Amino acid sequence: MVEAVLARRPDSRLARQAEDLIRAVQPLFLMNHAFRSHFFALALADRDQIGFDPELLYIASLLHDIGLVEEFDTGACFEEDGAAAATRLASLEGWPPERAMLSPRRTASTSRRRSSWAMGLKRSSSGTPLASTWGATVTTTCARPR
Repeated sequence: MVEAVLARRPDSRLARQAEDLIRAVQPLFLMNHAFRSHFFALALADRDQIGFDPELLYIASLLHDIGLVEEFDTGACFEEDGAAAATRLASLEGWPPERAMLSPRRTASTSRRRSSWAMGLKRSSSGTPLASTWGATVTTTCARPR
C-alpha cells in the first residue's frame, strides 16, 4: 500500500518532510491510515476525473490525524491540531499564506462539512461538493479518542 502511494507522491521537500514526520511520531497503524487516506483520495479523484493540487492533497492526507499524537496534541480537537501542524510545516517551507493556511475546516472537511475541495480536490463539473458525490455522510463533534 505505501509503495503504491509513494509512486504517486509529489517529489518535493515538503512531501518528504511530512513522510519523515509521520514515520517518526505516529504508530504504524496511524501512519498506514495516512497513506491509505491519500491512496483513496487519488483513486476517487481519478475515478471522477477531478483535478487537484497534488502536494496539498498529499500533505493534508498524511498529517490529518497527527493531532492524535501526544507531542502534537494541544488539547484542542485533534483535527485542529493536525491542521496547525500542517500549516506550520507548509509555512516553514515558504508556501504563500493562502496555500499554507490549512484550517481545520479545510483538512477535516470530508468529515465535518462533506466537502473535499479543501484537501486539494476541486468540485465536480456540476459544482456539487465531491464528498456529497462520493456519498460521504460522516460527521464529527471532535470528540477526543482517549
